[in-house]
Amino acid sequence: MSQTIFVPLTCPACGGDLAGRASDVAAFCSSCQRAFRCDREALSEFECRHVVASIADPALWLPVWSDGHVAAPAFLSIRPLMLARLLSRAVKTWTHRETLGPAVPVGARLPPESLPGLCRLAELPEPRSNIALLAVPAASDGVRIWLPGETIPLYSDDVVERSSLLHTIHAGNTR
Repeated sequence: MSQTIFVPLTCPACGGDLAGRASDVAAFCSSCQRAFRCDREALSEFECRHVVASIADPALWLPVWSDGHVAAPAFLSIRPLMLARLLSRAVKTWTHRETLGPAVPVGARLPPESLPGLCRLAELPEPRSNIALLAVPAASDGVRIWLPGETIPLYSDDVVERSSLLHTIHAGNTR
């Protein structure tokens, strides 16, 4: 029988609160702009970048696993293969910033280990070993979500986390 272990969601680098939900695989520190993953007994830092956007005022930032030439959603979707193809086409045109910066993505529900399997199923090249999390800016009209690059529209059926995303959009609009 496994023992329950509690890992405090406090940033090991600066002591700030980490943003994340219990079902997320990644937590983010808005104070020092770092990303962490809970590995059983401890938090381990991993690389996180943000995409320099053509979207002037993003409503939210979506999490995407990428190695620079292939990409897959780190958010829940009913069409992950379609999104992996679209995101992999767009990721080559995105300019990355090496640090998270002010861009904190909404959750990260899928682990990075899911990227190779999704790429195989979507008939994409095998990802390299340097997989990082990208925070990708998105705009929304409440029904559709647009990503930069090829102006990829996502519909509510594409994003299972729609209520959480729309809540984040609404909260962002009331600031």
